Amino acid sequence: MNTRYGLRGIIQPASFFKENEELFNIDDFSISTNKGVIEIDFEDITRNDQAKIIVDQLLSGLSIDNNIKFSVDLNESWEKKTDGSSNFNINISDSIKSYDVITVTKKLSMSYVIERFNSRELKNQIDLVKKCQKDKSLALALKYFNEEVVEQVRPLYGIYKSIEELSNKVGSREKLGLISGKNKKYVDDTMQTANNFRHASGDPSKKILTEEECRNRAYTLIKAYASTIS
Repeated sequence: MNTRYGLRGIIQPASFFKENEELFNIDDFSISTNKGVIEIDFEDITRNDQAKIIVDQLLSGLSIDNNIKFSVDLNESWEKKTDGSSNFNINISDSIKSYDVITVTKKLSMSYVIERFNSRELKNQIDLVKKCQKDKSLALALKYFNEEVVEQVRPLYGIYKSIEELSNKVGSREKLGLISGKNKKYVDDTMQTANNFRHASGDPSKKILTEEECRNRAYTLIKAYASTIS
């Protein structure tokens, strides 16, 4: 904690992170994690709400990549006084839930360079968060997917909202499909299934895709749309 202001909280489920420690920056925010505790530091108190949004988007990206619902209560805040003193108050949760880490190793042809992707690392979400800062539709689609799809019993309404937000932004379902290397039918079938079955009275005869396929397609569309933002 070297900056003047900060927020801290425990990510749930904390056991997912085990021994993970990270330190990285997003713009003028410094973010660190240590065994499930996340801290975001900043110099300007007017950036407090933006700090919360950044943490939320980091966890949302992590949630949709792992299909695990992550959340945090940033219940500790501080202001570093001129004498260097600060007050701390952290409430530790005793809930336990275990997960396995996903590690992917990519070996590049004719090279000794090895790229490792660790699904527990929040820094993998930096690019997505920066794009969300630029694009409101991406931020909303990510929010809908994280809050209404991941680990939800009835995820179709969130799927519908996520895709609708992006298709409206690009101008049509056909354009959204093309961005993903697909076609209009790819998006239409997902939207039709989601629209019909987001309510308990959905007509089984109109079921085109499974919920899992709808989820996977929505994820693909969100990621493809995000890739178009520089």
